[in-house]
Amino acid sequence: MAILKCLVLCTFGIACACFVVAHAAPTDEEAIKAQTFLQNFGYSPKNNMMGPNEIKESDSVKQAITNFQKFYGIRVTGEIDAETLEQMDKPRCGVPDPTMPNDDGKTLGGRLIKRYAFTGDTWRTNPLTYSIVSYPGSASELTKSDVDAIIAVAFKIWSDVTPLVFQEVTPGRYADIYLSFGSYSHGDYYPFDGPNGVLAHAYSPGTFEDLAGDVHFDDSERFTQKSYYGYNLLQVAAHEIGHSLGLGHSSVLGALMYPSYQGYQPSFRLPEDDTRGIQALYGKSGEGPKPTYTSGDVEGCNKAYSAIGSLRYEIFAFQKDKYWRIPHLNYVAKYPEGEDNKYFWYYDLPNNVDAVYERPGDGNIIFFKDDSYYIFNGNVQEEGPLDINSLTEPGKPSLPHNIDAVLTYYEFQTTYFFKDDLVWRYNEERKAIDPGYPLSISLVFPGVPDFVTAAFRYEDGSGTNTYFVKGKQYYRYDDRFRGVDYGYPRLFGVDFLGCTAETIVGDNEDNNAAAVSISSVLFLVVSSLVSLLFVL
Repeated sequence: MAILKCLVLCTFGIACACFVVAHAAPTDEEAIKAQTFLQNFGYSPKNNMMGPNEIKESDSVKQAITNFQKFYGIRVTGEIDAETLEQMDKPRCGVPDPTMPNDDGKTLGGRLIKRYAFTGDTWRTNPLTYSIVSYPGSASELTKSDVDAIIAVAFKIWSDVTPLVFQEVTPGRYADIYLSFGSYSHGDYYPFDGPNGVLAHAYSPGTFEDLAGDVHFDDSERFTQKSYYGYNLLQVAAHEIGHSLGLGHSSVLGALMYPSYQGYQPSFRLPEDDTRGIQALYGKSGEGPKPTYTSGDVEGCNKAYSAIGSLRYEIFAFQKDKYWRIPHLNYVAKYPEGEDNKYFWYYDLPNNVDAVYERPGDGNIIFFKDDSYYIFNGNVQEEGPLDINSLTEPGKPSLPHNIDAVLTYYEFQTTYFFKDDLVWRYNEERKAIDPGYPLSISLVFPGVPDFVTAAFRYEDGSGTNTYFVKGKQYYRYDDRFRGVDYGYPRLFGVDFLGCTAETIVGDNEDNNAAAVSISSVLFLVVSSLVSLLFVL
């Protein structure tokens, strides 16, 4: 059986011809192999088991294959074709690439973001210590002293472009980063697969408890130095140390953090993509480490952000020409004064965006500004500016210009657009505004104020919650009981940025997060009963 596709060729726009191109359908073995790869490297959830025929017909597998093909820059077909299988067969790092969290909600690797990406945390100490706790087996051509020297150079690759200092400590002493060689099951949750598969893996800082920052090499591989044979240990080690420092995989072919092994490079220099990524986390060589928020940092704490969104499981806040990246509550990965948009959002993100959200379906990030919107695949712009009216069919009700906030519910393919005291409910599948909208915000989201400046959903320790921001305050909204949680509003800077209340001044609201009054509670009850007609 073959998959038939029509390849259309046109000559100067005058004549076109359709040529039928046959692609061999994957065998059952290839289908299962592809599904296993997609699950192991972050493109599909691990608990979604299917038989070969289901895999070949599954829309979710086709979407995962499409994401994989886009990440690696190969021809996008959505099919398990020969080029896709060839890419999957290449020796590579064991850290997952992009889109899905692991079953326990954690992620070993990066996100589906073009160019350099982050894994969600950084080291807060400098210098950093490391220890090599085991070495290659007797079959290796590398001696203990060879490995010591290679690992030292691998760390130096990163310290040369950052303020970081690395110090080796003797085995048995505490170290921030432990490096070891092992094969197959080697003491963690991710066994190796034998020769010419996964070469090594590493754990990002702040995750997996005692494993944070550790690097494991597959001792079944032939690691070499100054040779085109086997796998160059320096390049593999430098890649894994990049993960140990907080970098995810890059989709840039030639970058050190590209997932697949790219062959021995005799005159290796850290590529620009990797340099920019690590410096975004720790600063440049000669600078002090990038600071995080403290009680004395007031620049970011006192921002009333124009847009906030939950993007790739992290929170991004925008104001004027800067953005703040919040991998988890109470921690900012950038400078307290923010980072310039132009250094991360390639290439033409406008200043002072109105709203942002990650679109269900294709996972693209959509920014809104005035009467336009911009489509980003990760942090790279694909289209824009586009007229906001193009989001709905001509002659149908359209979305407002200069929107205040956007809130999406992935599970329902539903997105809410807010402006002033009104909200529009938009069906992502039909590309249309639902009948009866716009409605007042107080009717659809009881207790949420008018003129919100941002809205997003985020998974914290208590599960997935919905948040509305107005100025410097935020409201946590309970979707089940359709009301604002007791004790809100609270200060966004305190709970999300790690600021102290004393640093936040000059808000247009009362800075004391007062409890909800009795009259407000009564209003929520009445509004909730009425709003049952407008379920999500």
